[in-house]
Amino acid sequence: MELNNQLKLLLKKIARQGKENIAAAFLLMLLLGIGFFAVLWRLQSYSVDFCLRTLKEETQEAQEEIYLQISFAQTQLEMLVGIIEGEDEITSERVAEILQSDKDMGLVSRLGIVLPNDQILGQDGNVHESVNGITFEALAEKGSFITNVEQDNLEEDRSVLFINIPVKMGSRTEGILFGVIDPQEMYDYFEVR
Repeated sequence: MELNNQLKLLLKKIARQGKENIAAAFLLMLLLGIGFFAVLWRLQSYSVDFCLRTLKEETQEAQEEIYLQISFAQTQLEMLVGIIEGEDEITSERVAEILQSDKDMGLVSRLGIVLPNDQILGQDGNVHESVNGITFEALAEKGSFITNVEQDNLEEDRSVLFINIPVKMGSRTEGILFGVIDPQEMYDYFEVR
């Protein structure tokens, strides 16, 4: 009977140690799972932070590059206005030749002059009607400025940016030289990694 009691004690001891081993194994698995998910969450958080920081840096670089390119285009147009202001008449053949000679202006895809009668002298030398309803008076009041994206003045289904610069002959504003920037074509000029 003593052997039987010892055997029962041994089985109880084994059962108790087995339960302790199972509890320890479960606790270890739980800690490993928590650790795994904590590391996964930290890696994901780090990756998101890294990507957002990189995106912010690239956006700032692109913004600075766009600003420099538009400033350069505006300076070119201001120099062109200086040449046009030396002419006798804003609709002269010489002015049309000046507009035609500057077809490759980088970011600026097209030039024109808004005349006091709200018509547009195009690079082709022809006078066109504006389709976006902009008036010479409204542009002249604003002076030199760059617009937000708005409807093109010759193609109503196209949205563009305008660089507008008044052309003064004597003391009067005789026209508004504008350069058109197509936002769809800007990606050709800027490399974003």
